[in-house]
Amino acid sequence: MTRNDNIEEYKDFCARVAVPLFAQPYWLDAVCPGEWDVMFARKSGRAVAAMPWHCVRRLGRRFMLQPQLTQFLGPQVDFRLTSESHYRRRSLFRECATDIIRQIAAERFAYVQMAMHHSYTDWLPFHWAGYRETTRYTYLLPDISSPDEVVRSFHPSKRGHLRTAAAEGLTADSAMCGDEFRDFHSRCLAAKGERPSYTEAVFDRLVSTMAGRGQCAFIAVRGRDGGLQSAVFVVWDATTAYQLMSCTDVRNASAGASTFAVEQAIRFCSGRVKAYDFEGSMMRDVEFSYSKYGTVQRPYIYLERYSSLAVELALRLAGKTR
Repeated sequence: MTRNDNIEEYKDFCARVAVPLFAQPYWLDAVCPGEWDVMFARKSGRAVAAMPWHCVRRLGRRFMLQPQLTQFLGPQVDFRLTSESHYRRRSLFRECATDIIRQIAAERFAYVQMAMHHSYTDWLPFHWAGYRETTRYTYLLPDISSPDEVVRSFHPSKRGHLRTAAAEGLTADSAMCGDEFRDFHSRCLAAKGERPSYTEAVFDRLVSTMAGRGQCAFIAVRGRDGGLQSAVFVVWDATTAYQLMSCTDVRNASAGASTFAVEQAIRFCSGRVKAYDFEGSMMRDVEFSYSKYGTVQRPYIYLERYSSLAVELALRLAGKTR
């Protein structure tokens, strides 16, 4: 089958299977247009699992990588085709994963990188195939239907930040546009000696796509003088909002600005979805902050595989594996 055939079949698959946001065709078209394809595991000719994948060339070799701004990808299995038995579900996943691993091997990638959705907890087929696993964490509010209850679950220090925000007259709105957020985000990173992890083209394409579908918002927090202090970029699917990016002007912001921006983003999303995903971080300070929003820590599986030790050494020395 051609790539176009695969993508059309995948769109049909997504129409009947609950596929999360980052694995949706429209998301992939935005973050890696023309650079993604799909592998299928089949039974009796019917696709029972699908795995979209992103391929780039570096140093003359092919890499399977997570696309920019994409938290997870990995296999998507139609579990409706089996019973609720944990054994049968696990058996179906392993059968599908083994088929997909075989297809990945046939592509002869120099390096494979894959982050799986936190609902998938079994990586043994990948272990048996020689993949390395790192457990990473995201931080989730499973139910934001009552924002006041969510805020009451915040750590006292976070609730103190909200009192500071109120005392200093901070206001929040969702009128911010993508260009303003991108520029503000870049300035905030530059103040810390950092740069965005995404290209301007990818960001603009993603904003256009998600805004056109009514699935994103920018929450801006401003001081009494109207100056921008903090902002949050959220995207969502049918069940979950994802805090894709957040930024705060550390030089001019109130102590309560960043917490107030998150709280307002949660309130904004509460009437649209059930859950709120902070997308996690392995950075100590970020994890420390996210854990104080009353969140549940959810592990997710991050997998890597090099085609050979020589390739691994060369790529690590060149810094080309991220």
